Amino acid sequence: MTIIPQSQQVRRSARLQSQCPDPNGRDYLANLSSRTREDLEVWIRSTPVHKHLLLWYSICVMQSKRYDISIGWINEGEKGYFYNPYGLEDDLLLLCLAEGDGQVKNESQGLIYKRDEVAPSSMSDASFATYADENVVIMTWTNRELWARTAWRIVQDNCSRGQFFARRIKQSPAACYEIAIDMLCLAFHSIAFRGGDSCWMKLVCGPYALAIS
Repeated sequence: MTIIPQSQQVRRSARLQSQCPDPNGRDYLANLSSRTREDLEVWIRSTPVHKHLLLWYSICVMQSKRYDISIGWINEGEKGYFYNPYGLEDDLLLLCLAEGDGQVKNESQGLIYKRDEVAPSSMSDASFATYADENVVIMTWTNRELWARTAWRIVQDNCSRGQFFARRIKQSPAACYEIAIDMLCLAFHSIAFRGGDSCWMKLVCGPYALAIS
């Protein structure tokens, strides 16, 4: 696998670039989400977040072909796809917004349900969000689609009453997706550069964190 050059800087959103001295991005994300770093890390380790990060890690980091594609984004440089705020970040955000809110729409009856409220026998004329489908085949998906699906699922699993995005999702769904997207970008960059020493490796993989070789 190709490791990114040491000279590269950790990628982050241009919106708050000057406010983030933390090289691993945790302070940046905590500030962006109006939380302390400790609260942020507790949230990242919680099941509604961690299960999606672990799946993303197993597919997009541990599978060498997908890993190398994402490394290629970084190696394009500061004006390339990974670092340019109008590149990867915007593409992922647009994919998340296009996916909607994960509701099931029954066009014939004009009704809207949450997916888990609909009985299998009534699903024939319902339109589902693809990212919410647990059984969808993702082998042919692009890296962008897999990253977007991860960000989308993190937000959707954390926007109920009392959860991390409960208030923010009502004001700006885009802001929620931006936090999840920045988290993936910062995590990937840190893991690719630092391997087993990355704080993100430890957050995502816990005691089973292994260096990328």
